[in-house]
Amino acid sequence: MIGQRAPRSLAFAVLLALSALFVGAGTAPACSAGSDCLVVGGAYRIRMPDQQPPSRKIGAVLYFHADGQTANSAMADARLVRQAAKHGAALIALGAPDGAWPVRAAQRPGQADFAYVGQVLDDALARFPLDRQRVMAAGSGLGGEMVWHIACSMRDRFAGFAAIAGAFKDPLPDDCLKGGRESLPYFYHVHDASGRVVPARGEGRGKPGDAKAVTVAVDVWLRPLRPTPPRLTYAEGPLACTLYGNRFEVCLDVSGQDIGPNWIGRAWKSLAEARGWRR
Repeated sequence: MIGQRAPRSLAFAVLLALSALFVGAGTAPACSAGSDCLVVGGAYRIRMPDQQPPSRKIGAVLYFHADGQTANSAMADARLVRQAAKHGAALIALGAPDGAWPVRAAQRPGQADFAYVGQVLDDALARFPLDRQRVMAAGSGLGGEMVWHIACSMRDRFAGFAAIAGAFKDPLPDDCLKGGRESLPYFYHVHDASGRVVPARGEGRGKPGDAKAVTVAVDVWLRPLRPTPPRLTYAEGPLACTLYGNRFEVCLDVSGQDIGPNWIGRAWKSLAEARGWRR
């Protein structure tokens, strides 16, 4: 799991040391969609848009891949790449060891996992012309579960969050809003209404380490807030959506189709409008 991401081989340690030397010399080694960017605790890959505005920093989607995928396969996902490029954003793909985030092993992410994400952010912002105020975390499946936990523990590092399926792992976080002193994050979640993997309603699968139902996970965010934020329900094609406090959107997809990366593009557009970004 990521929580044990210390270099596990001499070769990796040597590569990391060489990377540090190059960066210290002001000549960072090339890394891109096809080669790893090494950081303490792991690596990531990045794809900058082809039509990058000159002398201007751009936003980025920090992507947590689904179960069984890798950072490399995320970069090969034409739909995902297209959505990031469509909105002029860089695509940063994190890589779970052996393709498995800690949530797959029925564990919540820990401090080492959050440290790794922070290392990736810091390194990418130092290497590439990225705007630290316009970074959105996104993920699918187990990657979506990671996004829920990242939003709770690292919300100050991101402008917003987009999740395709997933929810909080059991045991649930105690408090994501500092006792109600913080507002809801900009969060966009879409879920298969059938709940084949993670239930949409109810209590969840019930076993320790299972993902809780989406309704239970949402309540973690709403419970500390007084008064309870207003909610708006509406339909958008095959989506039945609820918007909480103009910031937290949860949609159930009744079509049975794979909404996939299109949701990430939709979330970016909604976040840009809410934040007042201009491309």
